[in-house]
Parts: sequence; C-alpha cells; structure tokens
Amino acid sequence: MSFPESIIYILIAATVSMLLVLFWRNYRRRRGFLEFERQRSLLSPQQRALYQELIKLVGAYSVVLPRVNLSTLVKSPGDHPSYENHWKRVLREWVDFVVCSPTSVSPVLAIKLETRVERKRRKLGGLDVLEDTLTSAKIPLLRLKSADNYDASEIMSSVRFALVNQKRKKDEELFVTEEFSNLSAGKQLEPDSMSKFKRRTFDFVSNLKRFGRAT
Repeated sequence: MSFPESIIYILIAATVSMLLVLFWRNYRRRRGFLEFERQRSLLSPQQRALYQELIKLVGAYSVVLPRVNLSTLVKSPGDHPSYENHWKRVLREWVDFVVCSPTSVSPVLAIKLETRVERKRRKLGGLDVLEDTLTSAKIPLLRLKSADNYDASEIMSSVRFALVNQKRKKDEELFVTEEFSNLSAGKQLEPDSMSKFKRRTFDFVSNLKRFGRAT
C-alpha cells in the first residue's frame, strides 16, 4: 500500500525544515552566537512566595521591585579617596526586594533573603557592605530566612519593626544634632538630657566608625 502523495510532500517539507534549523544553529555557533531562552520567571520559588505575600500586604499603597542592585539604591560623591574600592563592593551586592513609594518610587525598605549558609558566612565575614551602605543611606534593611512559604502576619510584623527601628535611629540622630547645637551655643543641659546625649552620641559615633571601616 503506497502513501498518498500529499503525505510524502509533508514528510519531505518537514525533513528539509529540520535540516535548515540544524544548519542555522550550527552556522550561528560557528559565528560565535549564543543560543538563549527566555526565563520562565525572574524570581526563584522562594522569592516568588515572598513576592506574592508582599503584594498582598503592601501592594495597594507601595511599589515592590524585585532583584535590585545596591548601586541603584544609593549614590555617593566620587571625590572620596576610597570611593572606587568601596563602589566595586557595592556593585556586587543585591537585595531581593525593595518596597518603594508609589509616586516618587523612592526606596522605603530593602529586603534580603538569606539561607542558613549565607547567614553563617555573613556573621563570620566581619565586613557587611550591604548593611553598612544602606545604614549610611538611611534605608532600612530587613533580612528574612529563605523559605518555600511565608506567614503574612510574621512578614508584616518584621516590616513594621524594620521601619520603626529606622525611625528610632533618625530620632536619635536628630536628638544628638540638636543637643550638640545647644552645647555649642553655650546652653547648659539638664542631667538627664546630658546622660542621654552622651549615650546616644556614643551610639551614633560608633555607627559612623563602623561605616568608616567599610570604606
């Protein structure tokens, strides 16, 4: 029993098409072209799980940007003697998500997912470029344990704690600046204010020294 001519023509056309595709791929390889495929998702399964929860929690009044390089979040004058060395470290750092203001798209909170190994390596490493740089830029950083699923209430509590903690730091810096101005003007401080001023000045200067070591 012979095949109909139409089927024979279809088989010939399919064979020729396959040969042309193979020839084209081989030609591109020889010319130095690389073959690429579109990523199914920009995020890992753990990142997607957190992203979905963040959208539910803050998506109505914030913009959530995924996979942001640290150099996109900060800027620094280039006349510092250690600028180039420190900026190279900044370029190697990423955060998983940034919560931004919906109008100005100004960064409000940076979120970093960490595995147990990454957390252990960070604690043993000493220098923390990511945290020191964001602290200097007054952008709160929230570190979360990488997981396949997240509890919405725990995430919201962590987000609020990070934002409140950043506000407390700003209030302390403002307090130190105001009281220092009073001292410079020759005003006497109350004993309680003086004690608080010394303690917060020590904390503030310690943070500055910590960032100075990073640069």
